[in-house]
Amino acid sequence: MPIEELTLTLRIPKSIADGLRAEATKLNIPLASLIADVIEDYVDTPDSEIFTDIREGLREASQGGGLPALDTIAMIRKKLGDESKR
Repeated sequence: MPIEELTLTLRIPKSIADGLRAEATKLNIPLASLIADVIEDYVDTPDSEIFTDIREGLREASQGGGLPALDTIAMIRKKLGDESKR
């Protein structure tokens, strides 16, 4: 698959950022690769669902909501584990 560089700025709680960094370190991959993998899996979802989820996530984050870092990491681990079983 061709690679295109895209620079993003994410404003997320420090706890989530720390959790993502820790997970990337644990998996021995760059943080950008971990985030790209998660986004790639997400993109496999129909567009309308993606945009709905993004809107809901942004609304939730702007209201101080969101998942704690450990819950986020657990979801990523589960998703990565499910993918490796295919």
